[in-house]
Amino acid sequence: MNTLDQILSRYPAEDVKAAAPVIAVLGLLAAPVNEIPPPVLTKLLKAADTVGLKPGASMEETALAIDAYCQRAEVNPELLSEIALTYRDKEVQGALNTAAARRTKALKAVGAKATPTAPKVQKKKAEAKVKASRGLKKR
Repeated sequence: MNTLDQILSRYPAEDVKAAAPVIAVLGLLAAPVNEIPPPVLTKLLKAADTVGLKPGASMEETALAIDAYCQRAEVNPELLSEIALTYRDKEVQGALNTAAARRTKALKAVGAKATPTAPKVQKKKAEAKVKASRGLKKR
């Protein structure tokens, strides 16, 4: 089984950034609130607010909020599926897999690939090579 760090390292920064609030909410669900240091708790609660969670939300409301956020933020469905595999709670796994399936369906409806950011990364790398080569002088 892959760790979360290994999974995140395989995806472009844009995908990871979009999924970060979801990962933070999962962290908030995984640990008792009184055991989380106050500075970390503040950041986790801000991420929960970004996702659209309200204090005292049930597990079903949490799943719906995560799903809605994933649609709004256009989170990579493949990344969501892999994150779901690292989480032990079956209900949360189901919520993430549902969000991933809906996101994939939405991408197919508009004719996009499941990983829409991959060409952007390749384009940025190509642009960086061009910029780097401009600085070189031929003698």
